[in-house]
Amino acid sequence: MIVAVDTGYGYVKALAQDGRRACFPSVVFPDAGTGELVQAVGGSGPGHRVTLLPAQGEPQRLLVGDAAILAGGVRSWDSTAAARRDYARLVLAAVAILGVPGSGPEPEPVDLAVGLPLASYLQREERRALRQEMLGLRARFHVAGKEPGAMEVRSVRVFAQAVGAYVLAAAAEPAAVAGTVGLVDVGFRTTDYLLVQQTQGGALPDEARSGSVDTGIGLAYEGVARMIGGQAGVMVPPGMVEGALASSGTLTARGRVYDVRSMFETEARAVADRIADQVRRAWGDRMDFLSAALLAGGGGAATFPHLRGFHPMLRLMEDAFFANAQGFLTLARSAVAV
Repeated sequence: MIVAVDTGYGYVKALAQDGRRACFPSVVFPDAGTGELVQAVGGSGPGHRVTLLPAQGEPQRLLVGDAAILAGGVRSWDSTAAARRDYARLVLAAVAILGVPGSGPEPEPVDLAVGLPLASYLQREERRALRQEMLGLRARFHVAGKEPGAMEVRSVRVFAQAVGAYVLAAAAEPAAVAGTVGLVDVGFRTTDYLLVQQTQGGALPDEARSGSVDTGIGLAYEGVARMIGGQAGVMVPPGMVEGALASSGTLTARGRVYDVRSMFETEARAVADRIADQVRRAWGDRMDFLSAALLAGGGGAATFPHLRGFHPMLRLMEDAFFANAQGFLTLARSAVAV
């Protein structure tokens, strides 16, 4: 089975070749509880409870996603994918949550497609290290509420993140990517930018004008947390800001209610301005000759209202959140290495 996993610093987005999808914050945390208190109050709790049994090592009972954040887990922030302490566990959890079968004596073989930020992808040793870390991983797993399963990573393809979104756009609407196309992929920690020229020989990326900037929508959550913390005199975890935005839009700190949504918009605008400035410098005079400008990534929707002035052709890709994962799946299916 082919599985594409976009393991972002903020969120994991996963797709199986049969159309199943999964998405959760990129956080895992040891599961020390039983879940009985959650059931006692009549709920199931957010996120996932996953048990991994690697081929080597001890069983790991994990809270994944929102459940891990609520338990105090934080996102790993290593600069390289292979060094991220949770990368492999996040990928295994994503495959488990997708519900990949393999509960019999033999594990389900998985052909894995994963991605790296452009700046990392252009370093061959990073691609090799990530491939070696994932290739051959075996595990049995059990996700609460699902049948147990087992898997083995049979093959690994590593793609560039923004290229995934571009491939998706080209496959969905070829005429829309004729000429020179600029793509901005706003992630949680990093933003990739890609410039591609369509030629008679196919798509030709402009490597000198493509890359990554260390700016993402996660900075907006951190900015809101600092703002509230400064006013309330407390330390506010950015995860609490995320939770507030996903629910009521407000956060109470020391008896005062804060309008998180309006504060987030202010911070998102500042993030968008930084992205626009850096991409303009990278693309230079090519900005005047773009036939299309595409916005993708987990932070695409949040920054789009503030990037409308970036280029008159800018449009938010449909399903921008999953654009890279869908592109990885397309590439893996065609067995074309990028």
